[in-house]
Amino acid sequence: MLLLLCIKYDILIDGYKANTHIINLNIEGAN
Repeated sequence: MLLLLCIKYDILIDGYKANTHIINLNIEGAN
């Protein structure tokens, strides 16, 4: 149970980092 929670958390963090990276690229591309 706890292990699954940790894996889910890691996936969420990776997704969040990927989204912020894409947003940063969009901001840099707009400037």
